[in-house]
Amino acid sequence: MDASTPLDLRKGARLRTLRPLECSVSIHWAAPYTTGHEGLVPAGEVLEVNHEFPEESGLVSLAPEGYVALEPWLAGEASSRASRYQGYSLMAKRAAVEAACRPARPDDPAPHAGYDAPERYRSEGGTVVTDIGVISPGRRFFHEGIADVSVELRRGNRKVAGYLLLFGILFAAALVGFAMIAAAMVLYLHKRHEVVIRYASEPVPLEKFADRADAQALADAITARRRA
Repeated sequence: MDASTPLDLRKGARLRTLRPLECSVSIHWAAPYTTGHEGLVPAGEVLEVNHEFPEESGLVSLAPEGYVALEPWLAGEASSRASRYQGYSLMAKRAAVEAACRPARPDDPAPHAGYDAPERYRSEGGTVVTDIGVISPGRRFFHEGIADVSVELRRGNRKVAGYLLLFGILFAAALVGFAMIAAAMVLYLHKRHEVVIRYASEPVPLEKFADRADAQALADAITARRRA
């Protein structure tokens, strides 16, 4: 297909990802609502256009042929929750699809059968780094979609600490006032080091640590696997 030829995005069209495709993942429940987050389909997957939107909408609805293999990575822990979980669906910007995909061909290699990979690092909080990506207690992230990793200092809620201190002073005559003042000081001084990744253009906090060295170890493990 010539580069100037528009990609066929009619319902039923099969596409192959040449590079990671950023998309919105909708989680469907047996309830009158959906939840969702930003996700990424890695290179080498086959997607099918499963619903047609007007071209001016700028959106494309997609279903991966490797639906089950990708489910833990796209839907996260939702797929193992209570029976109310009913599946996931993908929505991507038309321009992103046109830039990342080409028509699927009969002689293409088969899409990935699965994404199991040996652990390379595991934090005490349960975050796992593998050759494929990062597995957190709630979601999974392909290394291909991680733009950067950082360790950021997080302090307790200073606004809440201020209110506790104010009311503690007002009620200092009673024992409860001293307790509120103590709670305010603990909250004000509380700090944690949080590992944050930017995934599919979205900042995502992974885990908090009391010791910065532990947070840096996780950040370094992710960075090392991304560069491998």
